[in-house]
Amino acid sequence: MNNYSRTVVLISSILLLILSGCRIQDSLNGRIASHVIIIGLDGVGSDAMQLSHTPHLNRIISEGFIAPECRVVMPSVSSSNFKTMLTGVGPSEHGVTSNSWQRDNRLIDPVVTGYEDLFPSILSWTREQLPDANIHFFYEWGSLARMFELSAADRAEHENDGETNFRNAMNAFFEELPDLLFLNVDETDAYGHRYSWESDEFMERVSFYDALIGEFVTRLEENGLKERTLLLITADHGGINHGHGGESDEEMYVPIILFGAGVHPGKVYDETCYLYDVAPTAAYALGVTPPTAVFGRPLKAAFSAESSNRTYVPLPKIRPAAGFYTDPEVEVTLRADHEEAVIHYTIDGSQPGTNSAVYQEPFSVSGLTLIRALTQLGGEVSREQSVFIRTTDETSGRFVEWTYIEGEWRQVPDFSRYPVVKRGTSFEISLDEIPHREDYFAVAYTTHIEIETGGTYTFFTNSDDGSLLFIDGELIVDNDGTHSTRERSGTIELESGIYPLEVRYFENYMGEHLDVSIQGPGIPKQILTNRFFRPQP
Repeated sequence: MNNYSRTVVLISSILLLILSGCRIQDSLNGRIASHVIIIGLDGVGSDAMQLSHTPHLNRIISEGFIAPECRVVMPSVSSSNFKTMLTGVGPSEHGVTSNSWQRDNRLIDPVVTGYEDLFPSILSWTREQLPDANIHFFYEWGSLARMFELSAADRAEHENDGETNFRNAMNAFFEELPDLLFLNVDETDAYGHRYSWESDEFMERVSFYDALIGEFVTRLEENGLKERTLLLITADHGGINHGHGGESDEEMYVPIILFGAGVHPGKVYDETCYLYDVAPTAAYALGVTPPTAVFGRPLKAAFSAESSNRTYVPLPKIRPAAGFYTDPEVEVTLRADHEEAVIHYTIDGSQPGTNSAVYQEPFSVSGLTLIRALTQLGGEVSREQSVFIRTTDETSGRFVEWTYIEGEWRQVPDFSRYPVVKRGTSFEISLDEIPHREDYFAVAYTTHIEIETGGTYTFFTNSDDGSLLFIDGELIVDNDGTHSTRERSGTIELESGIYPLEVRYFENYMGEHLDVSIQGPGIPKQILTNRFFRPQP
């Protein structure tokens, strides 16, 4: 090789290094990303994200990686799960066992401690292994400060307004380019508690933050940072009705989305994953090794060139939501958050499939209607969504009598000890027909139920907070106490005939719900509707 050729090779090598920039240096240091951003959307579980209109997240997913359904830890509350998200372990290891946890009020100690006598999170892992790293922690939910070693962060800022907090974090990122940014969004959870996780208001708030995330990604691209930055988006839990903390799929599963540095596009992960995989994945991208006590694992599949055999198919959204409606009929609309999606549905209770009716336009239903639907995209289908809609008119009998009282309790009260605020009659045993304040009230329902065929019957109450169900004065279902939406059941042998039925319910704070169901000979499990009730003999 002559001198001219050597010079050309040398110049070409230098130019390649310059163009590759920090990413090559990061690779030499065992790093995939120069910067890692973790966005924790409080309460935005797997179902909530798929049912909301999220064009920016959809684009991120198509160009990145999604694990659509990752299990959170129990209880499905924020304290335990945000701690899990950033530590890679569960409550039995990090010690944050409930929302009432405080540093000076621990039921169990963490298995290991580090900064500030806490189980170490990715904040201190990064600080110890990358001493010169710039670490940011922006949080809307103030209670996060008690659980994390914020002394390991260069900037830890709290702001009660959700949008302001998000924009503060975004602007600080582009000003300082931190190695690690954690950004907590709490407002989504507040909307779920206030309006319900099935409400349009909640889903519109998810769409609002989708737009802010889209703005963040656009700025990454405009500043040439997309290929050097790993964006990780997830949640601490989902929700159902007005609450969370229970064991339902709606509460227990969240997505993990990865985008940017090192991520191969269009991958849908169908293996088992958990919320405690978040911190190890972020650490993997930073070239940081978690402590040996951490059992979460990095989602390395996101960084593998191996193609995915799945397509991301969002759930169908059915409106109106399940419930009782006093109008003789209601109009039903179906929607999926993908312009090429096809929705198949049934209204006769049968399981939907790709040969079922294709949704074209709104339709009306009346009486008792179970609507079941799924989304088809290409050759794949989503999970099924279903809603049970009940309508009636004034010709139907109001056979349920109810008594409403107000007060603050932690278990179903003795109604005889409190003044009655109001009384009335209703078609069903639910809260849909009862005028009530937001919190701190109780309702007692009495009616008669007709059993046509003798045999073993199971009764269910699904409530937030407590409920009790009696048949002919005998306690059958004990679902008492303060809790999020939770179902409990009990069985009884009944001969054909008419029996007194009573349900007592109370609501403490933040979220209310009550459904009563029946299952028995020739009766699959279903809501206890007006057709089962009879007037007092």
